[in-house]
Amino acid sequence: MWKLMSRHEFLRHGRRMPLFAAVAVCLLGTISGCGRDDGIRRYQVSKKDRMLAAIVPQGQQNWFFKLTGPNQSVKDRADEFISFINSIKFTDAGEGNAAQGEVPTWELPAGWRQQPSKGMRFATLLIGDADAPLELTVIPLPSARPSSDEVILSNVNRWRGQIGLSPLTAKEYLNEETPPHGLSRVNLADGTEVVAVNLAGNLTGGGGMQAPFAGTGGPATAPQRPQVEPRLSYDVPATWKEIEPGQMQDAAFVVEDGDQTAKISISGLPGNAGGIIANINRWCRQINLPALSKEEIEARVEQSAIGGSAGLFIELTSPESSTKQETILGALTFHNDKTWFFKLRGNSGLAESEKPNFLSFLRSVKFPARRGDQSG
Repeated sequence: MWKLMSRHEFLRHGRRMPLFAAVAVCLLGTISGCGRDDGIRRYQVSKKDRMLAAIVPQGQQNWFFKLTGPNQSVKDRADEFISFINSIKFTDAGEGNAAQGEVPTWELPAGWRQQPSKGMRFATLLIGDADAPLELTVIPLPSARPSSDEVILSNVNRWRGQIGLSPLTAKEYLNEETPPHGLSRVNLADGTEVVAVNLAGNLTGGGGMQAPFAGTGGPATAPQRPQVEPRLSYDVPATWKEIEPGQMQDAAFVVEDGDQTAKISISGLPGNAGGIIANINRWCRQINLPALSKEEIEARVEQSAIGGSAGLFIELTSPESSTKQETILGALTFHNDKTWFFKLRGNSGLAESEKPNFLSFLRSVKFPARRGDQSG
């Protein structure tokens, strides 16, 4: 674990420092090219943008706080960002909000305005000029291992890529003697460890959902699943009939209404199974729907309770030009180091009428205990 030290020590040794100082230390100046006087031209690229961001693990979720914008404008808000992050506390979301679990509360610095939740965003905070404010987003996402170094590093590197910086290696990230510049860890008042970044560079246009959705990347191919452990339990709607599951499925059902049919499937795959974006776009391809951008996914995905765990839900409908109007109701969550997928696919009219049953089914799920877990 990196050592906490004073701001003076961080500047002198380049080591870890607390969040209240680390975020305030800026990456100043320019990115330089070759520096020897050997006839090679020296280039300087102005750092136009800055990102202040933090990852806060809580329960089976990671909470992502990110502020980006013009370098000087964001830099001027660094102290306020520090104050805001340090004020975060988690409280129970209350009855009717099981999908959220414990949610953050905070104290807003003077002049900050909080917007209502929308889509994937738990909150959007507007800072400064009313006509052209800076925007700080707050997005929670379920995670199998929210505080693991692998998960945190993948998101830090996605942020670094967004602002035009090279990724950190695991060795650099875990270096206790000389942590990477712009990276710090600190504990909140309740002991929650926050990983924060303060990065200057040039935004590449890859903002939005990239950091929270960081994963292994690549297509969502289905890895070979180990032998199925104790099955899920759930309450099956009366209209559903259980059928033989497919090769990579843990359970399957069918529901019919006249000439309309919908199939429901459950699959549990190791790790992140390719990532959230890739899997949602895999569902899009199944009903001839164009791939969705990260921004479109952010706007359409909703938080949903799955067996008491935080999950994600999306509704996808085939294009009007399709010969068959189909809808996919899809949901996923992370539990016991697996990604669990729940999907209803069928005629759009039937899918719409079965949506309440599908959501009720998700809430009824009880996950199997880990092998060797005696808690039941």
